[in-house]
Parts: sequence; C-alpha cells; structure tokens
Amino acid sequence: MKKRLSQNFGLKVISIVIAFLLWLLVVNISQPEVTATQTLNIEVENADKLTSADKTYTTDQKTVRVSYRIRSPYRGEVSSNDFRAYIDLADYSITGAVPVYVEVDDSVSGLISDLTLNPMVVHVDTEDIQRKRFDITTVTAGQTAEGYMAGEVSVSPDYLYVIGPVSEVGQISEVGIQIDLEEADSALSGTAPVRFYDANGNEISVDERITTSREEISYELPIYRIKSLSIVADASGTPAEGYALENVEASPGFVDVYGDEETLSAYSSIEIPATELSVNGATTTVSRSIDITPYLPEGLRLAQPGTEVTIAARIRRIPQTTEEPESGQDSQVTMESSSAQEEESLPEESLPMETEVEEEDQSREQSSETERQHETQAAAQHESTAAHTTEAAAETRTETVNEN
Repeated sequence: MKKRLSQNFGLKVISIVIAFLLWLLVVNISQPEVTATQTLNIEVENADKLTSADKTYTTDQKTVRVSYRIRSPYRGEVSSNDFRAYIDLADYSITGAVPVYVEVDDSVSGLISDLTLNPMVVHVDTEDIQRKRFDITTVTAGQTAEGYMAGEVSVSPDYLYVIGPVSEVGQISEVGIQIDLEEADSALSGTAPVRFYDANGNEISVDERITTSREEISYELPIYRIKSLSIVADASGTPAEGYALENVEASPGFVDVYGDEETLSAYSSIEIPATELSVNGATTTVSRSIDITPYLPEGLRLAQPGTEVTIAARIRRIPQTTEEPESGQDSQVTMESSSAQEEESLPEESLPMETEVEEEDQSREQSSETERQHETQAAAQHESTAAHTTEAAAETRTETVNEN
C-alpha cells in the first residue's frame, strides 16, 4: 500500500496544482454572488419638529443591519462608509413608528443588489422638556493644612438652568461643584465642572439629553489660620449676707476661631459681660451655659460652630470673727476699776436691801444667759465677759454695804 502511494508522486502533485488553477479560472469566469452585511448608526433628521414643541425623544434602536448581494470579487470594495441610515421625524405619528431609510453611495451602488434592512421601522417615544433652575452647591474634598480652615466659598454664577426630559430632570436634586482642599494653606480659586446629585447627596450620571446653561463654574475659597482665644468672664450682683464672690470660671477656657490675619492678631481673648450671670442673693455656686457667638470680635468665626461655654461663679462663706480681752488680768483690773468708781459715786446709805436682792437676781439671770450664748455661738463670748464683770461689781458693792 505504501509503495502505491509513493509511485508517480510528482504526477500527483502536478494534478493537484492544475485542479486548483482550473477552480480559480471557473470562479473568475462565473463571478458568483454572495451575501454581505453592514451595521450602520441611525441618524435623525428634522428633530426640531419635536424640540420646537418642547418635546424630546428616544428611539428603541440606535443601529440598523443592512444586507445585500454582491459578486465575490468586489466584496472587499464595499464598507459601512458607503451607506447612510436615517429616520425623519417629520414622519412621526401618534403610533411612534418611523421608517428607516438607507442611502448607498454612487460609487458602489452598481455593485450591490437586493438591499434589505433590519429593523425597517424604529419606534420613537416623546416626552415633555423641562427647564429648571438650580442654585450652585459646593462640596469639598480632602483636608486643609494643619492649623488652617476653609472659609466661605463664593461661586460665579451662583445658579444655572438644567434642560432635559421631565423624567431625567426629576432625578436631580442638586447641582454643584467639588473643590479639592488637600493641604491648602492659602486662598484657592479656579473653575470646576458641573456635577449632579440625587436626594441623598450621591453624585449621579445624567442622560445624554440633559444640557445645562453652563458647563463650568468659577469659585474663590479663602483659607484662614486657626487661633485659640481665652474666655474671660465676670458676674453681676451681690451674694447673700455673710457670703462673697470668690471667682468666675469658664469651661472650656479656650475656643478656636478663624478669620483674616489682621483681625486674628489683634485679639487674645473673648470677654463675656457680667450681665450674663447674676449672683444676687446667692449662697452657692451659680452657673450658666451661653452661646459665645454674639461675643466674638467682628471678623472672627468659631472653628466649630455651635460651641457653648459654661460660666460658673463660685460663692464662699465669710468667716465670723470675735473680740476677746487680752488676758484675765486685764479683765480683773477693769472689774475692780468699775467697782471703785461705782463705790465713789454712791452714797453710803443708798443701797437698801431690796436693791441687793434685785442686783443678785439680775446677776444670776445674766450669768445664765451668758452661759447659754457661749454654748451656741462664738460671738456671745464678749457678752459673757461683760456679764461676769457686772456680777463682780455687784458682789463688791454688796460686801461694802454689809461692812457698813
């Protein structure tokens, strides 16, 4: 078998080559037709027929497939650029069905035949156009350099109009720009493209039919240095009798503010007027939380808005003091001196027995009263000493009368 295949091998190769050449000759002579296809984008004509009526449209097809017959030798000479597919919105009707048209370039029109389209009809949906105004919002990304804070941004223009299908415009809640703050320590300015946001603040992509009156917005954003200012507070009024105002403290004792450099350098503290806290009749600490914003120096703002400061006035009791004789000897000298003076001023017979009894009763009452006061308060010590002095003088006078 192997021997038979190898016999006349050269003749066999020659026969294969001759057969191929004969096939080419037949093909070139007969020029058989083949089916070819091209995919084309559909253009839209007379769109102003709808837009002039404040309508917008969508189609269910963006492309059309074109099939045709062409002789095989010319197949490579035809491309998609030799065709143009379109719809004419002047043909639009209430059904929404619009026929697709295809034009063939004259240079290849004689080479093709049996042209067919798929689809042959495009469905057009229309919708009302809405023109809505939006104020420009700003969103920042990143952080400023340490010790600095962004101020209030200004934009120009501060609003724009969004035009498009009602259903698409209705999905937009905000229109704004984004500003990058990364490590900023000086004022920023420039332009930024418009962005669209939904009701949750998430950025969204919009339909290609959405247009805006401006595509970019200009902005200026000042960057301020942050500084800590101390809180100085006072109180008004007078505490209750026997009490005094010790001091007034603020918590926190410092707040962070920002502003232009000239204003910031001019202040080191924030003063809270005494009228904010009254201690009239107070016997204990009086405190109150206040909004410090109204007392910020003009041109400065809180780094953390809404900061409240608690001011507290501490009240202390005033210690009571008493006066006592320097020594027992001084008291005795005083008692003896008083007794001697009274003896000199009284006649020898001017002290009857009834007077002695009254003076003894009065001495006992004063003595008892003095002892009770001495037990209850320190201030009664002075009165107790005076009572003892009176008692001693009375006894001296009694002895003098008895001796007489």
